[in-house]
Amino acid sequence: MKKVLFFALAAGVALAACTKNEVRPVEVDQEITFKTISTKATETEAYKTGNTFRSWAYLHNSDYATGIDNQLYLGGTDGLVISYKDNEWRNADAKYYWPKNGDKLSFYSYALNSSANTLAATAGAVSCTFEEGIKVVGYDIVKNLNVDFLVADVARNQTKNTNPKTYFHVGVPTLFRHKLSNVAFTIKTADTYANKTFTLKSITLKGVAETANYIQAPFGTEGWDVKTTKEEIVFCNTEVVFSNSEKIPTAIQSYYIPQTFSDKQTVEVVYTIKTENGTNKPAVETVTVKKPLSELFGEKWEMGTKYSCAITVSLNEILWDPAVQPWVDGPSTPQTI
Repeated sequence: MKKVLFFALAAGVALAACTKNEVRPVEVDQEITFKTISTKATETEAYKTGNTFRSWAYLHNSDYATGIDNQLYLGGTDGLVISYKDNEWRNADAKYYWPKNGDKLSFYSYALNSSANTLAATAGAVSCTFEEGIKVVGYDIVKNLNVDFLVADVARNQTKNTNPKTYFHVGVPTLFRHKLSNVAFTIKTADTYANKTFTLKSITLKGVAETANYIQAPFGTEGWDVKTTKEEIVFCNTEVVFSNSEKIPTAIQSYYIPQTFSDKQTVEVVYTIKTENGTNKPAVETVTVKKPLSELFGEKWEMGTKYSCAITVSLNEILWDPAVQPWVDGPSTPQTI
């Protein structure tokens, strides 16, 4: 690079006497950086700088299309780990540069929406190919509690770092989308009930998908293929005292595999009602309610969709219906006094 610059300057001096000087910028190699956002339903937000993700890039000289001649440019077997360093999204260990000669790069990326960048060891392998995109075999939601699995739109035909207004950094546009279903519950009472204390014990999902395969399929149909279901997956089991003000239970597992429901998939809610009765030993009832998930959420959970279920506990007031039994006429014997 130094030799090229030296000769260019020397030529400029030699031609100064007979031609008009023209200053031409010397093109330098440009490091590949990334710009990231995650998504909500109607808006975008910056991907947190404390997070990481993995990325692959494929080199091709034609516009992005299935069947074109492509080569793996960066990422290897497991993908390149990208993190936020020196105010840019890049690999922490090495710099990577854009190709010359007008060749294009297409980028595939996934994240766990956290500082982690590897699924649980026994939860399936993540791989990437140009044709299939990001692929996970045996994704296990039990072994990956509260992991928010994200896959970015393929960044096609990239030739340099860019900075559209809708993104937050200069680099490869990396728009992450949620690929699981997000489930939330709230609980409250329908009214204020004197002398009653309500305590949520647990919310358990029964018969939902535990493991599945995911494929991005940029040239086909993206989706999940459910492999196994689990008898019980505990949504929450921390006691929550609730009243007619809505409470949000702390979820052990918020994220679930997108799936279509049958009648066998249910939710079980267990709570207690303590009734003060003027003695040292209040009366305590344990109530268990089961509902089909299809009744609460419709026919299925879909990718990138958040589902909220509001539980309301109501009581039937005890009412009295008093009546007086009429007098019964007894035998009457006339008496003379």
